[in-house]
Amino acid sequence: MEKRRNGRTMLAALSVVCMLMCLLVLAGCQNDTPKQKHTVSLYETSGAADPASTVEVSHGDTYTLPVVPGSTPSGKVFLGWSLVKDVDDDIKSVKVEKPLSFYASWASEPVAGSIFAGGDGTVNDPFRIKTVKQLEDFSAAVNCGEDYAGKYVALSNDIDLENKDWTPIGKENADSPTANGSSYNNKAENVFGFGGIFDGQNHTIKNLKVVKKNVNKADNKFCALFGIILPGTTLKNLTIENVELEGYLYIGAFVGEIVNADEIHNQSVLLENLKLTGEASVLVSLNGEGCVGGILGRSELKASALTIKNCTVDVSGSSKLGANSSGQYATFGGGIVGAAYGTEGTIMEGCSSNISVSGIVQGIGGLAGLFWNGTVTDCHVTASLIELTPYPDGSTYFYDRYCVGGFIGCTGKSPMQIEIDGISTCDTTVKASYKSTEPLYNGGLVGGIRATQEQGSYEGTDSANYVTIDQNFDYSGIVIENTYEPSVD
Repeated sequence: MEKRRNGRTMLAALSVVCMLMCLLVLAGCQNDTPKQKHTVSLYETSGAADPASTVEVSHGDTYTLPVVPGSTPSGKVFLGWSLVKDVDDDIKSVKVEKPLSFYASWASEPVAGSIFAGGDGTVNDPFRIKTVKQLEDFSAAVNCGEDYAGKYVALSNDIDLENKDWTPIGKENADSPTANGSSYNNKAENVFGFGGIFDGQNHTIKNLKVVKKNVNKADNKFCALFGIILPGTTLKNLTIENVELEGYLYIGAFVGEIVNADEIHNQSVLLENLKLTGEASVLVSLNGEGCVGGILGRSELKASALTIKNCTVDVSGSSKLGANSSGQYATFGGGIVGAAYGTEGTIMEGCSSNISVSGIVQGIGGLAGLFWNGTVTDCHVTASLIELTPYPDGSTYFYDRYCVGGFIGCTGKSPMQIEIDGISTCDTTVKASYKSTEPLYNGGLVGGIRATQEQGSYEGTDSANYVTIDQNFDYSGIVIENTYEPSVD
């Protein structure tokens, strides 16, 4: 009996051993199975139908691209490898998990003394910027009077400015009669600005810092990547990640001011596919007089149109945009643009903002502080707070009246009109905490009409027919908390 039990135990043990051996054999077979291979194709010339070379790379392995292609076209300089045809990039290596095609990016050789990586400034061969030094040299050239009007400039690489003080592209002409802070008098000669076409090619500029706290307030202007741009300019396809901006006048991540110039009239400006991300601090200093926006500080265009299309402010919850006036001049703050003047109208389409906006201002809004005239279509506000705030010392004096709106702080005057269609909000509080002798106008959509001192609109057309609102909008996310108290001197 005992022998039979021992025999069964031995048989069971042998069965377990056999199973383990089979599993080990299977595992070994699996380990011996070769990895899947993927083809990496290299196209060295533009328009080539077939790759110049291919290589097989195992799934999950890292492939390092050649430092330079096998051959260089005459008169060209190699910029880098890109996964997108006819778009500049500088990919060095990549983890391969599927078949990939890389395209060599070329530009004309830079002429002697050129500040660019290559290119001739034409639409098919724009001036290329690849490094911080080249971006700095580009800024210096504009600030010395080269406006690049009609020229094409492209960013060919991501750039990190490392939170070092940035000199904005474009400035006031120190030799002009306006350098003391007075009006530009609509003369292009009074400013140095960019007037060409700048394509970021979907690259990112990181850690932009422009903080101006000079004793002379007139020196604390145009805090932005581009301090000043001219009529005829296009800026597109660029992301700025992390900004710290502070000054006295005209502050925005991408553009401080678009100037109006009699010599360059009837030329439109396009801001398209610009995106602000990361951490953002965008401020007009206390006792400032400027306009501040997430994308653009102020547009002074009058004889030509401004289009702001598919621009986004999508920043962290701790980010802030603030405009603080001294009370002597009009100051405006908006998630996208601080103030957009212009009789020909501004077109804002497909834009969105989630940055909270607050300050001591004449007009403040989720999209724009002042939107003089034009159309707003397919735009969205997801900021948690749009707030008009009091002075820290309790002072109540202010330049004019106050306007605060979920989308637009205030508009212009008759016969100008704002047309609004297809806009929406999500959990946005419009708040005014103020005591003053001046009137307050607030609304879920538009705070008020600046010139006529009339209340704006919450869910329909206002009384003066300044704002025409289509049925296709959703303001259900807006909550108004009005703690404004009129006071008597």
